[in-house]
Amino acid sequence: MKKTDQQTLCPSAQPDWQGAKVFGVVGGTPDAPETAYLDSPAPVTEELLEMAEPVSADEVFRIAAPCACSDCGHFDSEQSNCRLAQKIVRWVPMVSESLPVC
Repeated sequence: MKKTDQQTLCPSAQPDWQGAKVFGVVGGTPDAPETAYLDSPAPVTEELLEMAEPVSADEVFRIAAPCACSDCGHFDSEQSNCRLAQKIVRWVPMVSESLPVC
């Protein structure tokens, strides 16, 4: 893998975080939501946030922002990593125990 100067982004950010960008729009129904991913992230603006009304922006948009590291409850300072993915894996039931045939 090629090392880059890009900053790690949190895919579970709030719209008011510095550097927040929308990378998807949630559609479907409350029982069966579906995310449509944007071709390229869009900066969070007041105009964009108004499009979500009357619900909150984080119900309509998938938002990423630079990792807050130790300022975030998902960050493990001792291990210096994010535990969000580990938590999600524990919450979500396994869909399949094997990979599909190629």
